[in-house]
Amino acid sequence: MRLVKSKSFLKMVEMFEKEISEKSNPELISRYGMLLTYGAYMSDDEDDMVELATAADEYYDLALQKDNTCWGGWLGKATLYGFSEERDLEASSIKILKSMIEAQQKTKSNWHHVYPYLVLGAIYERKRDFLTAREIWTEGLRHFPNNEALHSKMAD
Repeated sequence: MRLVKSKSFLKMVEMFEKEISEKSNPELISRYGMLLTYGAYMSDDEDDMVELATAADEYYDLALQKDNTCWGGWLGKATLYGFSEERDLEASSIKILKSMIEAQQKTKSNWHHVYPYLVLGAIYERKRDFLTAREIWTEGLRHFPNNEALHSKMAD
């Protein structure tokens, strides 16, 4: 897939394409989806953006078919949908992220559990609902008081 022109991006895509198969770990598949999501957001070409986003969503689906509790699959899908121009995808993203936060609050937190707070807050920030964004980041800080990214968001 030669859509984004950066040599480092193309090298990463090539590396993942060699490693990903039906037998791959769901988290690895999700990471490839995240790379494609990143490429979609960085692309200046609308057709490339759509192709990358579609491929990313397919990889998230594959990861979630293998393991419906795959954290990376849900986070990747929520990130991809959260910054979509389609309102129904954005609403799906918000629902996924809120579910992830609720599940995280019932278990022992891992460092990567901070991401739903960051992404959900960013979605509300993009919608210009700054009060809700700050509430989400504040809640995140209650669970992750040393997280620099959350502190940075609160300082903005």
